[in-house]
Amino acid sequence: VTRNVDPNTPGLRDPGSWKVWNETDGGLSVVTVGQKIIPETLKEYKAKSKVSNPQARSLNGSTGYVPFRVQPTSRYYAISANLRFDGDNPPKAGFRVLASDQEYTDIYYDLSAETLYIQRDHSSLIKTYGNETEAGKLRLWKTKKGNDYVRQSLNLTIVVDNSVVEVYANDVTVITTRVYPWLSASKGAGFFTNGGGSNSSVYFSNLEVWDGLINAWPRRPADTRKPLLWDGPLPNSAWSSWSGV
Repeated sequence: VTRNVDPNTPGLRDPGSWKVWNETDGGLSVVTVGQKIIPETLKEYKAKSKVSNPQARSLNGSTGYVPFRVQPTSRYYAISANLRFDGDNPPKAGFRVLASDQEYTDIYYDLSAETLYIQRDHSSLIKTYGNETEAGKLRLWKTKKGNDYVRQSLNLTIVVDNSVVEVYANDVTVITTRVYPWLSASKGAGFFTNGGGSNSSVYFSNLEVWDGLINAWPRRPADTRKPLLWDGPLPNSAWSSWSGV
């Protein structure tokens, strides 16, 4: 539930992935399906990881890629951050993961398109692997702060589990995809911005990198260049489980 939404928001009452509630205090709330990592899983992630805190910073669209000072040591890590989009035409902004000089995957939000992206066209040197860009719609609502309406910030959690990448945004939008870097060096991470106006920027804050997550699929090959495992046909029961990839 997003409360005290600006009633003059364009398209507020158009058909969409949300409903509008009229609150008893006269305000408006937007209601949509919530999606987030359960707290117990997050707690376990942090407990088993080495946590670093990249410094908060404001970046414009000309910055491009800025590697974290403390880099992940493997392909099992998570990034958590808050992004505030400032100005009339802020840049696309997010993070680059599984990065080396030749391979990388960019995860970013485009405010003008109200869309979250996972761009995979440089994820692997092997072009036969899936390289389509994944996308999910997400609106940052303007909500009442004092006498004004202020745009929501973007809360991102990115989980990198070897070839699996999961992105959680504002407890609303979730994208999961697979990437297959060929180079063993492709495990880096950092800030990413692109485009936007000269007087606009994005402020990154509340940054955490959790390095050394639990391997969710321990029987999966650590080397993503190797052929994938096949576990056979799906079990007959929906409640059955299987191991492997």
